[in-house]
Amino acid sequence: MFKKLFTIFMLILAIVVSGVSAFAGQSYKKDDSRIRETSQFLVNITRPEGNESTFKKSYVICGNTSEQGVVVELYRFDESSKSYEPYENTDGESNWKIGISGIFMKEVQLDKGANDIMIIAYKESNADKKQVNRFTITVLDEGIKEKIKNGIDNIGNILKSIFK
Repeated sequence: MFKKLFTIFMLILAIVVSGVSAFAGQSYKKDDSRIRETSQFLVNITRPEGNESTFKKSYVICGNTSEQGVVVELYRFDESSKSYEPYENTDGESNWKIGISGIFMKEVQLDKGANDIMIIAYKESNADKKQVNRFTITVLDEGIKEKIKNGIDNIGNILKSIFK
């Protein structure tokens, strides 16, 4: 009797564990033909507006759409695996459905240096037609910020001494 219960338990456990990986986001190699960059035909990404630099590690990715039933997936390039991996926002989501307002704003935590981000959007009713956009958001070192500030202060002092 114990053997049967143990076998049933192990069978159920195997089914549950195998199903967990099916819900995990997939990864994409950088040259994967399924993720060629497209125009923003489905979702208008309003932030980032292109490749950007910032001094803050906290960053908000925003966009909007006039379509209903749109899903957005977020990925970041991982150097060790050489592929785009699902990238969770501060709410623990790497994908979400845009609500009735048509607007999304998701905060992410960036690493220092270049963060290669990929956003994939598609309609739930047509997941084969994907919008793919890539951005690089670079988190600069605070030391650079101080050097820029000091350089501007020095230029100001030079200009003041010239026009005295």
